[in-house]
Amino acid sequence: MAGLVTRVVWIYPSWVDSIDEVYTKCRMELGYRQVIKDGKTVPYFCECQTILDPDEDKDIALTDKECMYIDYSKPGDKLEISLPADECKTVKSITMEYVKDDWALQMAKQPQWLANTRSVILDIDEDFYGVENVVDPLLASGFQWPVLTNLSQRISQFLCPLNAEDEGWADNLLKQILAATIRLCKWSSQHRMCTSSMTSIKEETYRLIQEKFLGSNQAVFCGSTLEKVKTAWDDILSIVTQLSTEQVRALTQTGFCLNMSPSTLNFEEVAAFRICHGVNTPNDTLVDMHTVTSEEVQETSDNLKLLLTALQAHHPHLVTISRSLRDGFTPRQFARDIEAGILSYFDTYSGPGKGYQIIYDGSLLGGRQGRFHT
Repeated sequence: MAGLVTRVVWIYPSWVDSIDEVYTKCRMELGYRQVIKDGKTVPYFCECQTILDPDEDKDIALTDKECMYIDYSKPGDKLEISLPADECKTVKSITMEYVKDDWALQMAKQPQWLANTRSVILDIDEDFYGVENVVDPLLASGFQWPVLTNLSQRISQFLCPLNAEDEGWADNLLKQILAATIRLCKWSSQHRMCTSSMTSIKEETYRLIQEKFLGSNQAVFCGSTLEKVKTAWDDILSIVTQLSTEQVRALTQTGFCLNMSPSTLNFEEVAAFRICHGVNTPNDTLVDMHTVTSEEVQETSDNLKLLLTALQAHHPHLVTISRSLRDGFTPRQFARDIEAGILSYFDTYSGPGKGYQIIYDGSLLGGRQGRFHT
């Protein structure tokens, strides 16, 4: 919308099944649509798309303009609302190109493809390698999705970290308390739930919570008093003691995190600490899934280096890399190998401007090294 970008080339991996064409070109127009909400006129972002002839340098339309806007008050699968073209007041137009990775490698060798590009911003998303559904192990352990959402809601009322450092501390604390709960519980093989006295469990976990609350991280707790903090834990414990050991261990393996990066705009208004199950919720995602192996990670890194080498003539002035771990896309067990494979290219980059300075965002989940790694 600011006019900094006039052309976007999205290179997608070969394992994506939802796109049939190897190359698609379109014109994307961005703007606003005025919506009456609660008696007030509110501007909503809208966009219009026109498919263009990929074989022509000039913009020759193959389809009529189709417009939509996003209404975030609607359910997840009904966010996109169709809109007549004359109701979207467009202010910016950009060219969008969608290219399959092996096709992009061939196009990158053709000087005319990016010949008129004055400067390039390169964005690499680590889920290019594959996409996993982080919530699957939780569901496989016997969790029902409503139970997970209820538990997350209660966790968000127990711990309220507002930065990445406190987020890591809160994750470790909750895992410690759950480990103590597992140790104290006598699990019934018949009912697969804790049959120990709630009094004994509370006494032990209260001592751990009190020690932390009276320490230097009191502000990480949501409650302003120890009694309020204990009450919030009681609400969590009432669910945990109804779970099996497999389910509690699946929780600790998945971990706990903020629902968005602390660097996000208006973070404090919508932030919540919860089960770190990502955004790929059951039956509510259109994202292609792809399970990878260590061999495939290495192969993808090698192919990515070939593509980046072919693009050397258009030396990127800025490179951004997205881990996509907090949202649950990038395969966690290979996260470190994936990032190392990407960064290794820039370590050996021999084109103009050799020597990229790598800057790690201060709000990364798990900091510079990342939380999920083997």
